Amino acid sequence: MRRPLLHQALAILGTLIPATLAALPAAAGYIDHLSDPSDIGRNKVPRTGTQRVLVLRVEIGTPPDWSEVAGFYDPGNAVDGFTRYWEVQSLGVYRPEAELAPVVHYDTCPMPAPHDDCVIDRGDVTALEPALALLRDALRRAHDELGVDFSRYDQNGDGWTDGVAAIINTDVGGIALPVAELSETFPGFTPADFTFDGVRVNAVAVAKRSDTRNYLHEFGHLLGFDDMYNESALDISFPDFGWEPNPGSAWSRMGSGYGRFTSLNAVDRVKAGWATVVPVTSSLPAAVVPPVLESGVVYQLGSGNEYFLIENRRPSTVGDAWYPWDSDIPGRGGLAVYRVSDTHKPNPTFTIIPRLLECPNCNEFGPFIFFEQADGLFEYQSEAGFDHEKDEADFFQTGDELVSRPDNTLPVSRTNLVLRSNYLAGAVTGASVRNVDSDASYPDVVATLDPFTPPLCGRIPASSGGGLASAIPLAVAFAAVRWMAGQRGVRARARA
Repeated sequence: MRRPLLHQALAILGTLIPATLAALPAAAGYIDHLSDPSDIGRNKVPRTGTQRVLVLRVEIGTPPDWSEVAGFYDPGNAVDGFTRYWEVQSLGVYRPEAELAPVVHYDTCPMPAPHDDCVIDRGDVTALEPALALLRDALRRAHDELGVDFSRYDQNGDGWTDGVAAIINTDVGGIALPVAELSETFPGFTPADFTFDGVRVNAVAVAKRSDTRNYLHEFGHLLGFDDMYNESALDISFPDFGWEPNPGSAWSRMGSGYGRFTSLNAVDRVKAGWATVVPVTSSLPAAVVPPVLESGVVYQLGSGNEYFLIENRRPSTVGDAWYPWDSDIPGRGGLAVYRVSDTHKPNPTFTIIPRLLECPNCNEFGPFIFFEQADGLFEYQSEAGFDHEKDEADFFQTGDELVSRPDNTLPVSRTNLVLRSNYLAGAVTGASVRNVDSDASYPDVVATLDPFTPPLCGRIPASSGGGLASAIPLAVAFAAVRWMAGQRGVRARARA
């Protein structure tokens, strides 16, 4: 998210609030990348079984063509639709079936200035309150005027919706709005505002009508997946580590640069329980790694707080069971290797404002997910930020290897960019991915996988969770939001 106003507010907060300020009590956050996998209901929607999902179409002004939206969400779309995507990613464990409510129409935008055109920039936290009011009204109208029965969308009977999306025909930045959390926080809202037929709405995945690729990303937040990128290049816990953007979970729907057909990645699937994890506890001289979207197989090197997950990401072609998902993988793909640092996993107690202040991949050299690039160029950590090219060489192919470097035990940094399986802090692990053959048994990949050296396992300290963001009371955070709203109003008046 690009958050220039947020950065200004943080600069002020950083000079006024000591890091030791005690945080106000708060309920668990709504997205934490499955750090707490069990909080289905208020914080996450179910991710197993067949579930009904409500899709609102919110129409401002001239009615648009909704046919593409209807086709994408049609459960009968067994090729490139919403239901098919999640079936493929979960290997059939999860099947959401969307139902389109009648269109909620407004002749003009009901939001106040400066958002009275219903145009909301990505990351504009000043729009949270007016957007929440618009959603409240749209949900109310869908229930009261259009006859939507919300009890249909609570199939497990826990009193919470199993998934709600809102597609709007104006230019809005995608967001998964935690309406349950915000209705308990913002003055003028109550939980009753988002309760219909005895069922309470937990969160709403919002996207603009023309951005079908984003429908899946925002709904992923409802399932519990966090954003695995940092466009703002700000990390308030580690301000000296660099100021370039970090894509983190590359080649993932929840990471950076995803397209319409991009899948989840190994970390996402493992955290969701949608993968077959193969722990490597002894050297495997000829491990066969089949395409992950066909098999669900993910190999794991190491355990504890820092480890590697390895999957085979092959581009799909017509005839593959998972086509067209991952058809945007460049070339012939290969092994994708992700370093996971659970010391930096999302804090499950964070609510929306602390989460905006401190993201899991804000620190480019100490992120939750580090995408190991086989070509060793570290283009994702370059001063230019994202590697915008679809680079096939980032995948491990025939002749590539990831091995320990006993001769280089310094922490990875801007001045020490070396492809290696050492811990990020520098210690040798002994783990390796070598003898890669991505051609002989295509689409399978064969490689030698070596485990972590036993004496080093588990030496990475556990995370205490949270940095400065966790020490900022929500009341103060929302005061910052209101300050930003005032600044936005000043700018709007200046433009006028």
